[in-house]
Amino acid sequence: MKKVIASLFVASACLGGVLPTVAQAADVNGASEANITVNGTIGVDNTDPEANINEGSDTWINVTLDTATVFYNVAGQTTIESPTYNIENKSGRPVDVSVTAFSQDNSDDIANITELNLVSMRADGTASTETALFSGPGTPKETFVTPAPILSLANTEDKFTENGTATTNAKKATFGYTGKVVKDAAASAPSFTLTLQFDVPTTWTTP
Repeated sequence: MKKVIASLFVASACLGGVLPTVAQAADVNGASEANITVNGTIGVDNTDPEANINEGSDTWINVTLDTATVFYNVAGQTTIESPTYNIENKSGRPVDVSVTAFSQDNSDDIANITELNLVSMRADGTASTETALFSGPGTPKETFVTPAPILSLANTEDKFTENGTATTNAKKATFGYTGKVVKDAAASAPSFTLTLQFDVPTTWTTP
């Protein structure tokens, strides 16, 4: 599994050095040495569904997302809003996205925030989630006991399995924030770190 601290950086894995999986066996009997053929692959393309990368390997992960995000509340109102942000899977494999942590980075007062949620929607319109980031008024969830699933994103060809049907824009999603504050809350500027986890499937072919 691969973790990304969403407010700090984008991990766009484009790694090489994975060997083909075909193996040959030979008996060494009555000889003091043996020669082994070593075939390397440098610069393997993890956007290619046919790439020789082990299934389930983090090397498949290649995701682009907005990592500097904001939410806001207008003085005199009680709702929290945000711009819309984007995430796209560029991998040759589908990716599951989850939240693993949400913590405050500074000491600004957050007691007046009664609710804060991460809202996400896959661009094909068939999947959406709302994930609570606060466990109560003024209380970020910090580390989640178990990762909170957000969305599954299709691979770069908009497919979830090798022989599956492509669904347009299933590799893309949007996200943002909603929530509430107490009325006439004092002005403050809290900052947080949202940590996302990306997981690739261990199997790609349809059972």
